[in-house]
Amino acid sequence: MEKQIEATGRAVSPEVDSGIAEGEVPDEAINTMRSTDWNGLMGALSSANVCLPAKDFFRLVLGDKYDSVAGEMDSVQSLLPGIFSRMSGDEVDDVTGMRTYDPETSLVSKVARDVIDSLKPGMSLDAEPVKRRIQIMIIRGGSPGGNEMRKLSHALTTSKKAEYLAKQYAAYQLAFIRTAEGAGDGLATGLTVLRNYAA
Repeated sequence: MEKQIEATGRAVSPEVDSGIAEGEVPDEAINTMRSTDWNGLMGALSSANVCLPAKDFFRLVLGDKYDSVAGEMDSVQSLLPGIFSRMSGDEVDDVTGMRTYDPETSLVSKVARDVIDSLKPGMSLDAEPVKRRIQIMIIRGGSPGGNEMRKLSHALTTSKKAEYLAKQYAAYQLAFIRTAEGAGDGLATGLTVLRNYAA
């Protein structure tokens, strides 16, 4: 998928790619989700086809400690395009072997389910929310021509902390993609990887 995106600038088609999830999860929603069983929350997000953007993912995982890594987020995001293709054998084993972010089907509270439902219109990678985002963009005068892509650099100079965080986010994405692929959702897989490239 990364090779396809790098070669063509898209994951599915320019029109569909323009419906990629955008926006930021509100603080109240992050706080509500943080009070939920972790793997159950991962399962509920996956069921809603919501793969959190990197910044929101780390806000959720780290809570009050997020401020200690907030300054690394630009570096983390610069490492995401092509992250899977660049991994060496040991890194692949580390990331694919991580089970921290695996979704479970345990029931989450109604409050958490309501929060996740509120994220669906803007963040779900299901076909209907994607189509609706494209329609809204067109109504507002936009053109579904795909997304601006981050510049790729093969000589990135980043901190060890940023590299560690990028691998954690990649492990989260893989856990999400395994669930999406199991449900036969190639759209969610493509848009998840595309998010690493979309500026």
